[in-house]
Amino acid sequence: MKKINIFIAILFVVTVIFEVFNIFLSNTITTDSIKATQLQVKLATIDERNLILKSTILKNSSYEYVASRSSEFGFKPSNTTVSLNSPLEVAAR
Repeated sequence: MKKINIFIAILFVVTVIFEVFNIFLSNTITTDSIKATQLQVKLATIDERNLILKSTILKNSSYEYVASRSSEFGFKPSNTTVSLNSPLEVAAR
């Protein structure tokens, strides 16, 4: 009878240890899930900002935009052509 009581006590302790471990793992998984969700939200925000920046860069680098901005600053197209007939030395020997 005493062996059965010890066996039941050992089973009870093992069950409690496993339950505590299960609770610990559940909390860890939940915390990781919350962090992953937060990272996904940040990633979506960054992707949206990157898309806006790409479109802004494309708009600002278009020929029409550059031409209109240069005319606003007073730049005019050059009527003379520059030609380099003789090759220039890049480095001296």
